[in-house]
Amino acid sequence: MREKKTKPVAIATIENAWSQAFASNIVEDAEVLRKQGWKSVRDISRETGRLENSLCTSMRAAVESGRFECKKTRIFDSGKVVLMNFYRPIIKS
Repeated sequence: MREKKTKPVAIATIENAWSQAFASNIVEDAEVLRKQGWKSVRDISRETGRLENSLCTSMRAAVESGRFECKKTRIFDSGKVVLMNFYRPIIKS
């Protein structure tokens, strides 16, 4: 009779792996994020009149300098799920 070469995986480990997989595929609501103070590059572009391409570069620099925080999230946009960066200024008290 053949011996098993692998050990059985604990059920808790499998459940944890599934919960992490589901958590990484959550689609957030853009309107809820905006109410929390987050804005996408598209939102900032509309308000400032600057092009989205130049804003991407300046927002990345602002995040690196510590003036803004960035949240990369999946949202439903124009009929499909996309990965989008949202930005919010860091307020130091």
